Amino acid sequence: MFLAGGDRTMLSDRGAAALLEPADIPALDGADHLHLSGYVLLDPTSRAAGLAALDAARAAGLTTSVDPQAAPALGPGFTEDVRGVDLLLPNAAELAALGGADALRDVVGAVAATDGPGPARWTQRSGTWTALPPDTDVVDPTGAGDAFDAGVLVTWLRGAGPATVLEAGCAAGAAAVGRFGARPGGPAEPRY
Repeated sequence: MFLAGGDRTMLSDRGAAALLEPADIPALDGADHLHLSGYVLLDPTSRAAGLAALDAARAAGLTTSVDPQAAPALGPGFTEDVRGVDLLLPNAAELAALGGADALRDVVGAVAATDGPGPARWTQRSGTWTALPPDTDVVDPTGAGDAFDAGVLVTWLRGAGPATVLEAGCAAGAAAVGRFGARPGGPAEPRY
């Protein structure tokens, strides 16, 4: 559902993910990276599984990332859950709920934050970088954050620096908002 001003609202459905338990975490042999949805850590029924996945990834030497996903549910407990994560990927509201990038400098390795049409920002102990998303006609903002995450992660895991990583994330997010629907290759127009 679209709101005035081009925002969207959504109802998240955890589905089977709400039943995730530590025993469900597979062996991470051959993996390089673990990306975790914040919903897994925010739901009391799956939190232990999320923490187990992060612990297993660290023990296996994988890099880790988390997208917080839900600003109203974030607080000090979440900050402790993500302590030691290599990359946190919040939007502006989630970042504010977590106390801002400066509050996270000693908690996670880096923060790559989006701010809609405003500049994306990469913050780590050694500095801050920004990138502006390309000008885009927004058709549907659904999925922009996930697309940003994908662009950031693919580029970061290939070894690019913060400026290049942010540019890739912004380009992916802009491509997502330029069409209807959150799924690549989906319909270009809404079906009602």
